[in-house]
Amino acid sequence: MLLGAVDLGSNSFRVEIGRLEGDSIHTQNYLKETVRLAGGFDDKGALTPEIQARALAALARFNERLAGLPSTQVRAVGTQAMRVATNAADFLKKAEETLGYRIDIPITMYSIQYTSIDRISSGNLSKSVIFCSPAETYRSCRTS
Repeated sequence: MLLGAVDLGSNSFRVEIGRLEGDSIHTQNYLKETVRLAGGFDDKGALTPEIQARALAALARFNERLAGLPSTQVRAVGTQAMRVATNAADFLKKAEETLGYRIDIPITMYSIQYTSIDRISSGNLSKSVIFCSPAETYRSCRTS
């Protein structure tokens, strides 16, 4: 079975495709692109159109690499720059459409609004990682 992982970091984006064989994953394809998302904020804290275009171009290339993999076999995760951008929800929607897969934004439990705690079904909240998508409400967060 092939698995795909996409890391949308604040400096670089990476995609890795690996074949699951027993307890090991063997890399079949890897691509890293320097996007510098964190360097592309305007004075209002929004990702600039230029940096968005660079990021979306990278995600389009990642989509080509991931083509044919079902969404259940691909995990995409965005990090700090995607958490703090004032236009994160709009950018995330474009990014997901371009990549062709859902992008999760991990946050710590302490960052989440108390209104969402009732939606979490983990038995040990202190050790949970909560995944939220800025395009969704925090009530849609899930643990993983």
